[in-house]
Amino acid sequence: MPNSGGTSGSRRGTLAISPAARYRELRVNRTVYLTAFLLLLAPWALWFESLSSILRSSAPVLALQHTTVAALMRENLQGFALGTSNPTMIYVLGAAVLGIALFAYDRLAGGLLYSLEGPLRRREVFAAKALFGAITLLVPVAAGTAGTLLFAALSGNPGLAGAIALRGLFDAAGELSLLATALALGGAMSTVFSVAATATWALLPALLQSLLMNLFWAPGVVAVSAGGQLAYEQAPRFAYPWIGQVAMALPNLSPFQPAALSGWPLTESLALLASFIAWAALMLGLGSGWWERAPFERLRDSFFFPFLWNLYYAFLSLLSTLILGALITRGEVYGAAWAAIYLALFVMGWFFWRFVVIWRAGRADRPRQARRSHVA
Repeated sequence: MPNSGGTSGSRRGTLAISPAARYRELRVNRTVYLTAFLLLLAPWALWFESLSSILRSSAPVLALQHTTVAALMRENLQGFALGTSNPTMIYVLGAAVLGIALFAYDRLAGGLLYSLEGPLRRREVFAAKALFGAITLLVPVAAGTAGTLLFAALSGNPGLAGAIALRGLFDAAGELSLLATALALGGAMSTVFSVAATATWALLPALLQSLLMNLFWAPGVVAVSAGGQLAYEQAPRFAYPWIGQVAMALPNLSPFQPAALSGWPLTESLALLASFIAWAALMLGLGSGWWERAPFERLRDSFFFPFLWNLYYAFLSLLSTLILGALITRGEVYGAAWAAIYLALFVMGWFFWRFVVIWRAGRADRPRQARRSHVA
């Protein structure tokens, strides 16, 4: 009988990973880990080279630019703290690709399902991927942030140490949250659909922002001073100011866009940081729990996680609703009328995308079913 990890005699702690599971993970996926590690180190090497070139700049050249080494370094380091100088997008994309590739490459190598028939516990297989994936991500971030702090000290900008360290923590937490999400989806879905689902999840905060802005954005009248005379013009506004504040903050919930951190109070910054870590823990818990308890034959199926698929249909429907709704309303319909139109589009879109995905997967499975019947 395939091992599902449910035998009480061999049950250990949730985070326990046997030496056999660690060896198996590194033996099969070492190419994935090594490639990801080198690719994540490359942007840091380029970043350090740019900072080194500033320190090596000659005084006459800087004088022509009306700046100094310390001022130029301060400008770049401040950009690092805001996430504009260092390529944060590359790190986060690398985390998503790594999380998906750890299951995709394992299946492609033909060893994943075979290993689950042996003595290894399923949860150990999942936990080993999460452990080594996190190490692969965190080591470059830790080294890169430490190196940036060193450059800050050498250039006479020690006052930026706190902002730089906070940016490093945000990069690490954002990468972990997306790695955990991609890992859970990679274990629950086939590779192609897990890529699409991970991308949709990363875009969800921006989609929700657009939803709130269209739903609660209403026409209003504002006073405008033109040529010394007071005039009144039509201008849209939020029906409830607090909804506008929520809409503006939503994109920061995505690991792709934790923006304007230097202007945030420390309490809010740490709360956002904690939300990334909590999301990563939640995804790892749900992903490993499902991976441990799913019937063995479900691991070969194109549709693994019915509840997750329903959420994915909703994501696709939300995306298509926003596009079609913008074309239909042309930005001239607000409030209850806008909500009725978009709700109808959302419901129809949910059924449409469910039909499309199931129909496409059915076509993809048909040749394999035909081959099995022919062999039988």
